[in-house]
Amino acid sequence: MHVDFTSKKLPYYDQESGEALRTEILVWTFPFSSMVFDFAVASQKQEDFIAGINAALRYFGGLPQVILSDNLKSYVISPDRYAPTFTKLCTQLSSHYGMVLDATRIYKP
Repeated sequence: MHVDFTSKKLPYYDQESGEALRTEILVWTFPFSSMVFDFAVASQKQEDFIAGINAALRYFGGLPQVILSDNLKSYVISPDRYAPTFTKLCTQLSSHYGMVLDATRIYKP
């Protein structure tokens, strides 16, 4: 499963205050089956990223073997070409679900 935030934020309006706010969009894809899931979160913080992971797993109704993402700060502590270090919360999540975490190579699209 691949995951990344979109480059554009989408606007929405707070019903109580009427204020226009912007939200981050987290996109999950299964590249071989072309299944896609989008999830709006308030920020790119780790808590929102984990909430997006859980929402995607509930939506797809199963677990992928590998989660591949860009080198997001909420996902990777220190990027490395061959062995990146992941955040503690993401490592705990992968241990709980029995998934492998992977990150794209740095400086390469």
